[in-house]
Order: sequence, then C-alpha cells, then structure tokens
Amino acid sequence: ELWLRRMVDHGVEPTEVTYGTMCKVLARKGLVREIQGVMDTIERKGLTLNEYFYASLISACGVAMPPNTQAAMRAFEDLVARGLRPQSVKKALERVVGQRQTAALFARLGSARRATPPATPA
Repeated sequence: ELWLRRMVDHGVEPTEVTYGTMCKVLARKGLVREIQGVMDTIERKGLTLNEYFYASLISACGVAMPPNTQAAMRAFEDLVARGLRPQSVKKALERVVGQRQTAALFARLGSARRATPPATPA
C-alpha cells in the first residue's frame, strides 16, 4: 500500500493493471480481505473489474489459512452475475474447492451465463 500511496502522491494514478498486479501479490499471501478492499476501490474510482481480479481473489481464498472455500464460491457467483467469463477462473476455483464442486458450480451458474443472449450493438 505504501508504494501505491507514493504513486498517487507523485501524481501517478493507478490503472487496472496496477491494481491487478497488486492483487496478484496479495493473492500469493492469501490476503482475501485486502483484495476485496482493492476491488472496492477499483469500483469506487469507476474502473472496471475483470476476470483477473476474480482469479486473484479466488486464489487467495485457497492460500488463506484456513482456506476459505465459501468466499471462493461467492466470488465465482459474483463473477458470473457480472457477466464475466466463468471459464477464465476455472483452474483457480478447482484448486480451492475441488473439481467436483467446481463442476457443480459451473452446471448451476455457468449455464446461466451461457443462456444470457449476447448484447446487440446499438
């Protein structure tokens, strides 16, 4: 966080890439709440959350002590609800909740995503 504050103090505004890199580092340490805080900040600033942020969040849930499978499943549900690509976090989700639970989540939520018609250009 210190380096992020220094960036802003020097007039450099963080981008999605900056925040994404930060989330990846936090994920390796299992810092779920911190990643959620970064994601909240991103939305407050009007930036867009993407699959990479959710992959970091889900991965952090698996590294956390103890692992937080419920938070990983909630993150996946949120990703699907936002219309993002569930397939993009499948491997991370499998590492946290296992293949059987991931398959069940995909059957329940992933199919709902596929059933949504694509947006038509205006």
